[in-house]
Amino acid sequence: MPSILVETAFITNPVEEKRLNSGEQREQLASAILSGVRNYFETAPPPGTVFSANAERSRSERLASRKAATAEADEVNDESVAARVPRS
Repeated sequence: MPSILVETAFITNPVEEKRLNSGEQREQLASAILSGVRNYFETAPPPGTVFSANAERSRSERLASRKAATAEADEVNDESVAARVPRS
């Protein structure tokens, strides 16, 4: 299981300590940490997790979309060829 250590500030630094006392700053830090963790798990989803299931669903949807687009393009090409072939 991956792990992280996040050092958001040093409370020995008065300026950074003051920032950490701000609820808005803590919210921004938490949001940035969540974004990074989510991005990591979406990029490299561990097997058997929700992230893995979502990645598989997304792959299936992309594949189905590509197949539909290819079938549609083939149909347009077939119609175009049929329109050019002289009828006897």
